[in-house]
Amino acid sequence: MEYHVAQTHPAADDANAGTAEKPFKTLTAATAKGRLKPGDTLLVHNGVYRETLSLTGGNAHSGKPGAHIRLMAVPGDAVEIKGSDLVTGWKKHKDAPAGAIYVKEDWAANSQQVFCDGEVLTQIAGFVGEGAAQDYWKGRKGEGLADLEEGSFYYDRDAKKLYLWLPAGADPARHTIEASVRTAGIFVSDLNYYDIAGFKITHANLNIGGTYGSHITVDSCDVSYADFCGISLGGSYNSLLNCKSNHNGNSGISTYYRGHRVVGCEVRFNNRRLWSASWHAGGMKNFSSDTIISGCTAEGNIKSPGIWFDGSVANVTIEGNRCFHNDAGIMFEIGERAIVRNNVCYENNGRGIYISNSAYCSILFNLCHRNGMSGIALIGVEREGGPDADIDTTFVPARNNVVWGNILMDNCHPSLAPKGWSGRAELIMPDENIASNKGNVSDYNIFHRNDGRGIPFWWNWGVNLCKDLKEWQDKTGQDRHSILAEPLFADATAHDYRPADKSPAILFAPPRMGMIFDASSRHRARGNLATAGPFDADPKFLPAARPKPAASATQLRPVASTFYKPLPVEFAALSDAIAKGLPAGKLANAKTGFTLKGVPFMNATPPVAAVLNKDKRSLQLIYGRAMRTLHMAIGVIDPGPGVPLKCKITRQDGTTVELKWESGKNIGPSTGPWDGKLINDDPGFQTEVAWQSADGQARLYLVTWKNDNEWYPVKEVEYHLENESATALIFGTTLMQ
Repeated sequence: MEYHVAQTHPAADDANAGTAEKPFKTLTAATAKGRLKPGDTLLVHNGVYRETLSLTGGNAHSGKPGAHIRLMAVPGDAVEIKGSDLVTGWKKHKDAPAGAIYVKEDWAANSQQVFCDGEVLTQIAGFVGEGAAQDYWKGRKGEGLADLEEGSFYYDRDAKKLYLWLPAGADPARHTIEASVRTAGIFVSDLNYYDIAGFKITHANLNIGGTYGSHITVDSCDVSYADFCGISLGGSYNSLLNCKSNHNGNSGISTYYRGHRVVGCEVRFNNRRLWSASWHAGGMKNFSSDTIISGCTAEGNIKSPGIWFDGSVANVTIEGNRCFHNDAGIMFEIGERAIVRNNVCYENNGRGIYISNSAYCSILFNLCHRNGMSGIALIGVEREGGPDADIDTTFVPARNNVVWGNILMDNCHPSLAPKGWSGRAELIMPDENIASNKGNVSDYNIFHRNDGRGIPFWWNWGVNLCKDLKEWQDKTGQDRHSILAEPLFADATAHDYRPADKSPAILFAPPRMGMIFDASSRHRARGNLATAGPFDADPKFLPAARPKPAASATQLRPVASTFYKPLPVEFAALSDAIAKGLPAGKLANAKTGFTLKGVPFMNATPPVAAVLNKDKRSLQLIYGRAMRTLHMAIGVIDPGPGVPLKCKITRQDGTTVELKWESGKNIGPSTGPWDGKLINDDPGFQTEVAWQSADGQARLYLVTWKNDNEWYPVKEVEYHLENESATALIFGTTLMQ
């Protein structure tokens, strides 16, 4: 069914059936009584709707896969939902100086914002309610009516009176006065499979997901001047696409729980009401794991970071964003496995990228330019408590982080740096004298300062201070291949950070997992070297002879492929056994290969495999497409009782899982057919014997890996053999979409 709301339509009435000819007048009527069912669409036409579009698990239906419920502003129509009401009936306050103060009596709403002709007025002595929030906001100045001044308002919640002093003492009857009365403009909680698009929400927030809501997509919505947070995204696997959330009282966007993606959005000039930035504020304040923030703009967020993750989150990707004129550009704290790549952070008052007490993070191919404090700071202090605390030290660890292929230029800039900070470090790494901070790596970065200031390097704040790159390399072993050089951009003054011709960044850094694409979604020039910083070089600036792909990065095809490599002599018998018994031949796509339990694998005849053993323990696979399921054909040489064979697989979002075979558990005896049960330690894997030779001396396992993060396109994985005494043979991989 298709329903219509058209406030200005001459036939609009809430008693109507909601057709285009006889539409509803209000959003409330259109969504009442569980009217919207899976597959239904609600189209909202021109108008200013001073109400909340509210749908919750208690009063509405969820959509279904393939039958989403759609809430849409009609394209081309101006549809605005407001959290404010018009205020009229003002009286002059008897004690007003020169009659400048007016009062609205019997005003029951606890209004925290008042607008005159769309311009926000200063609040005196605000009160947002009981609980923690009131500890952080009690008004910008003063305590009550006596502190009122030109361009401000005060709400006396006990007397239920709203006081107003307009600029130049103007009469509010001659102006449009609006006061906030509703928190939410759109509220969809604990429901699934909704599409929401095209709404403008003013003086209220957009609150989506709740605790359990999932598969909700919000596209091209514009939220501004909410009292606290502009857009809240809870539940799991929800999306914000091309949305704006600007000028809100505290934060622009907050995410909770897991599995979200925020793509192509902007958050500008938030924390307008100056809430405590040390608690919760900024362009984005996120508390969700398995989340992607991609291609977003964070500008001018007041005394707060542009993009901020906090609260023991994991598996986060922050990529291709521009963060400028905030406090910090990007901040990630008390978490693990963040990938921060291809971002541009410039002219922030604080650090460009700030990673605090976090582990297993990859800071790859970013640019930090002219920030007021260090370009990149990875800090690991003696911070106790929390679920991530190191068992031995009790500190939240800052271990095994990688800083690679970044450009850091003109940071701690004198025009922005706090007093005495202009001589501080471009790069800060965790203090490895603290036991929980081991294993951090920094290399292949480019450092430069145009004004000739020295470039020191630090552990934490001034620990193991090194006056220059050479001392840093000698003392710590870090940045052995990093250089001091002017990066040469297309136009740095216009913030065009593409590398110019002859830039030292071109083909400077060996590639790392997860940086195939640059900040503009161009496929990077792959090979032994890649261009440092967020943008790949223009092909015309590349050397004529391009580097050849590394042997371990053979391109795989969408259906199935393998690594063609002759087996060593000691595996010849196994290869012969497989060649005699494996059903090899032509596949459906006319390629040579074999089939295991219905899954095709491309291979040669006779089959060959890539070998992982003590001589070659790692193998990186670069896939041409995203996958939902990965099938692997793996042969295992039994290492003997009590010696488990472990093969660790890491994908580019940082998630690491482990394949493990063990004699008597999921590896059969060394001779004879295997008829035992396979036991899987990880529920994300299914491992089964898919083929074995007649004499039982050779068998192939079919290992199936389900991608548990449907938003993340897994395009590359890396195998690493944990045991030197074991051997694994990779005969093929097959991707399922």
